[in-house]
Amino acid sequence: MRAINKRTTSMDVDSAGRIGLSESLRKQANLDREVTVVGNYDHLEVWDRATADEDDDDEALLDLFFS
Repeated sequence: MRAINKRTTSMDVDSAGRIGLSESLRKQANLDREVTVVGNYDHLEVWDRATADEDDDDEALLDLFFS
């Protein structure tokens, strides 16, 4: 957890309710203008839209629930 937490950066919410991401995080995650935000239990994940779309595997999800 320490390795993850030491990489955190405090960010402010702007007047439009947006949260910024640091340039280093955007570069590391290949984030451009289009992103997908996914709720994952107790945290949010921010994905590049194209990468998130590639990762959608409906058959694997159906197998998980119905096999």
